[in-house]
Formats: sequence, structure tokens, C-alpha cells
Amino acid sequence: MHTRTAESRWRSSEAIGIDVASTWHRVRPSASVAVECDPLYVADAGNQSTQSLDTETQTPNWASTARAAPEGKDADAKEDEKDAAEKAAESRGEEKDKAQAWEALENDVEDAMQRVASRMLRELQDGVGGSALRGYRVTSVTGSENAQQLHLLQWDPSKVFAPELLPESGRLCASSVDWSCTGHSVVAGFGQLDIRGWCNTGGAVVIWNIFQRGFRAKDATQVIDHSSTITCVKCHPRAPGIIAAGSFNGEVLLYDVSRDEPLVASSPIHEHFHCEAVSDLEWIAEEGDAFDGRAAFQLCSVSRDGRVLFWSFRYGLEGALDGPLAGIRLSRGASRRGASEDLKDTGELRPSRHTTSANCMSFTRGHYDLLIGSEGGALQRLFVSEMKGLGKASPKSVEAVRAALQSSQYRWPDRVVELLARLEQSVRAEVIRSVDRRMRQGMHTGNADEVLPVVTMDIVYGSKLDVDALQSSPKSFELEPVPGLVTDVAASPTHRSLALVAASDGSLRLHSLLQARPLLDLNPDRGAVHSVAWSRMRPLVFAAGCDDGSCILFDLGTFHEGAEGQVLESPSTDAASAGHGPAVSVAFNPKQRDFLAVAMKNGAVAIWQLPWRFANPLDNEDAMLRQIAGDLGSILDEETLGALR
Repeated sequence: MHTRTAESRWRSSEAIGIDVASTWHRVRPSASVAVECDPLYVADAGNQSTQSLDTETQTPNWASTARAAPEGKDADAKEDEKDAAEKAAESRGEEKDKAQAWEALENDVEDAMQRVASRMLRELQDGVGGSALRGYRVTSVTGSENAQQLHLLQWDPSKVFAPELLPESGRLCASSVDWSCTGHSVVAGFGQLDIRGWCNTGGAVVIWNIFQRGFRAKDATQVIDHSSTITCVKCHPRAPGIIAAGSFNGEVLLYDVSRDEPLVASSPIHEHFHCEAVSDLEWIAEEGDAFDGRAAFQLCSVSRDGRVLFWSFRYGLEGALDGPLAGIRLSRGASRRGASEDLKDTGELRPSRHTTSANCMSFTRGHYDLLIGSEGGALQRLFVSEMKGLGKASPKSVEAVRAALQSSQYRWPDRVVELLARLEQSVRAEVIRSVDRRMRQGMHTGNADEVLPVVTMDIVYGSKLDVDALQSSPKSFELEPVPGLVTDVAASPTHRSLALVAASDGSLRLHSLLQARPLLDLNPDRGAVHSVAWSRMRPLVFAAGCDDGSCILFDLGTFHEGAEGQVLESPSTDAASAGHGPAVSVAFNPKQRDFLAVAMKNGAVAIWQLPWRFANPLDNEDAMLRQIAGDLGSILDEETLGALR
């Protein structure tokens, strides 16, 4: 066996040789890769010269930076650097002198503030309870002192109603106006006013979203028609899409404009409900929460038949107007009479000569009292807070009703159960027996495999129900009547005992509900005063709509001192010649404090932007209102004592 040194091969002398190739002499694999990219340029930043400029700011020492520069600079550059360093040193000296001067001045100011601050604070504290700055406010220079009519809203009823459902003029009157709770939409009721007899004219609830992009005053956002005149509208205080309306035929209507079919509920025509035109509506907060956890509200309606009814929405919108849960029967000077004297043998309500025809209403702050104005000029303050039937039924009464109905073969909804819980126990048992008899006469009993018949509010009211048990007459206090028709009343939203009363004789009175005589008679001298409303932002400000089409703004803070109200009229001509007619309704915007809506009888709704002084509240304005009311009350007491002497 021998080895070859050159080829590194082994060969056996006894067998065939074997060649083994070398692995480390093998050519290593390689690859050539090419990419496309922009050329890369490299520059040495240390060789690039720059220019320096001293701007007298707090910067690092320029001289130390200059010393670190490369030695390759020429003599001229070094000379420039030397000059710049000298200038920087001079500048630093000047800055040091200025800083020392400012420090001395700051020390002087600090010493002065320490000497006078304690005295200044003491004087300000002493002046908190004084009257030197009472009523003072800082007025912006951009605030306008002139009112401006922004829009005149109109719509064409001929596009909705047939000619036979419209008056001869072809136009419908605006009867009422209100703002949505967000302040973005104006809602107005339309129909024919001064109707005698049955109403054959259609009505509508018209909505304008005045802040919508592309808004046009003559194009309504939504029109909801009805078979009779809409006499009043009132927007929900929390839900923007919920609108309540009253009709001339006595119906209470509930709309939800967010639905494809806006009409949600409508009250039936019933002998125990409204039998004449609904004249006014009010939303009032209810005790407890609704079924969905939100705040519960009741809708209060008043009619010219002398009934005030309360409709609860605690159990939802559907079915809320099937029947009221409570009510008030208005009367003047009548003694309390029982059901046997008020009802005939047939169960029909006997007309009473003491019934008051209610034309308007307003709840005081906190909903403790209800102020009613009638067509005969009477003013009544009803103490509704003392009525047990108007509040939420007690849980004990509800449980007693459920226990009594446990073996019933019918389904009693929660709304009906609460209605029964408001009755006395003896009356409740008789109503349940009467309802059971009516259900047997009109429906099958049902079994476990079938749906149980439902007891409705209409069936309960159609039974032998003592109406006086649900519609009683509370204690009342009569204020001094007005010579004409009471057209509108408005209780102050910030003062519990103050209210405004408008009348057809042209008077506009400020009343204290604690006294029969009015505190103040403004008398705008512009014909009948059709409507009045308090500002929602300024407790001292209110507006009144007059017969000549004008709207007058009053500020009790300045009017008490002799200043007159500001008149808002159409900018073209006077309202009568412009064809707008009397201002039948006014409403302040709940969010936009300088917006006011005025509904005209002849179908137009004017949107006004108020002057600055009527829209922006003052400091301690509530206290100013209380003081003015107290001063006027003292003057009235002195006049009364003088007359008695």
C-alpha cells in the first residue's frame, strides 16, 4: 500500500485503487446580486463652514463652540469668529444688567402686593353683602342691543289638505308654538280659530329644524296632519322627538317624529274624558322612574269642559292615552257634593252650573300648585300637592290590588292596576266586580291554552266607576278676576309664588299667589294680550304677544325703575298690514338663550334674536326677583291698610 502525494489518491497493491475528491479545495459557491437604487452621496459635515448670528437669547457660549472648530479654517474666518465672540460678551453684559433691573422691579411689585393684598381682600369681602354693585354686569362690546327677526316660517296647507278641509281663505292659523328640548326645532300647531260648533277644518303639527343645513323658511321639515284643528302643542322636556298636542274635538295626541308613523297614541272621546277643545298642555315630572329606568313624566291636559286630566307615561308610550290615572273637576263657589248628586240614574254626568270653563293653566315651581284661567275671567290657585290621587300609588295599595286579582281569569295590565290602586278599598272591590261582569258579557273566558283577555282602561271607565274618586275638586284660592277673558297664565320658573296673567281687556298682571290683588299691572296698551311666557335664562325677563302682532319684552329689573319694554315688530311694516295678525303664542328657546318664537294668528311663525341685555343673565338675579316681589308686596299691603283706614 502506497500513497500518491500530488493527487492525494490511495491505491492498493492488491486491489483496484479508489479516488477520493478533496472537499476544501472545491470552489466555493457564489452569487452575483444587483439592486437598483439612487446613488448615495456622503459629505463630511465637519468641513462645511456656517455663519453665526447673535440674537441676544439664552444660548450656549459661542466662544467655546468656536474654539472647537477645525483648524483648517482660514485667517479671515478666525477673525470673524473673534469679532463675534467680543460682541457676544458685550451682549451678555447688557443682558445681565437688564436681568438685574427686572429682578429689582419684580421685588418692588411683590412688596407692593403684599402691602395692599390683605386690605383689598378685606374690602371685597365687606362689599359682598352690599348693594353698591347690585345689577352690575360686564357687557361684551360685540353684543347687539337691537332685536333681529331671523326667519319668518311659513307653509302651504293646500299641499296637504283638500280645499273642503280648509277655510275660505285657504290658510290655517297658528294656534301654539314651542321648542324641542334641544332647542333645534320649532313646533307649531295649526288649525282654524274662533270655531263655533263642530270643527270641519283639518289641522296639523308642523316642525321646522332651523339649524339644519339647507334650511328654508317656507319649507317645513315635517308636517303631521290631523282631522281637526290643533289647539295646542307641547314638546317633551327630555325626549327631543316626543310631542304632545290637543285638538278641538277633545283629543289628546302623542307623536314620536322619529318613527315612520308619528302618531303613537290618541285619547278616545269619552264622557269622563275631554268633551270639548283641549285648551292647554303641560309636562310634569312624576315620582320615581319609568319602566325603562328613565325619568317618568305625566302629561296634564285642561279643557273648556272644566276637566284637568293626568296621563301617565310610566309604563311606556303605547296605551298611555287610553285613560287618565287621575283628574280634577273645576268648579267655582260650589260645595262638595257626592256622586249621587252629580250623576243621574243613567250614570251620565249632570251639567253643573258651577263648572269653570278653563282656557289656560300653569304649574308653579316644583308643581305644588296649579293656576287656572277661565273664559269668564276667573283665576284659581289649586293646591294640587295636597291631593293624594295625583301622586304615585303606594306599593302597599298595588300589592293589595294584585292580591285581589290573583284568581282573576283576565289579564290586568300595570296601568290598570295602578288606576285601581288609587281608589279606596270599598270602591275598588265594586269596580273589580263591575269589570268582571262586563268582560263576561263581551268576551269569552279563555283557558290555559289561549291568550287571556286583557282588561283595558276603557272597560274600567265604562264600568260603575265613581268618577269623583278619580276626578275630585281640590282646595282652591281665588285671585282677583279680570274684566275679560283670561288668555294665558305663566307661573315663574324660579319663584314659587309669582305668576303672569294675560287678558283680553289688554291687561298684563304680575300676581303673587299669596294675595288676591295683583302686584303690578303693566298694560302694554296694544290691544288684547294673547300670550305670555317667562324667559328660561333670565328670571326677570318675560315676553307678551299682543293683538296688533307685536311682541313686547319686559325686564322687571329695569321696568321697576321706570324703563319701558322693548317692542318686537315685523321689520317690513306693522304686523296688521303685513298680514300676520295677533301674536297668539310666544316661546323662549330652552338652549339658545337669545332665540324667541312668536306664532301669528294668520299662519306665520317669527324667529327673533333677542338683544344682548334680554338674553344674558345677571349675577344674583333670583335674589333681585325676590326683592322686587317683596317690595311690590309691601306697597300693596300699605295700600290695602290705607283703604281700610
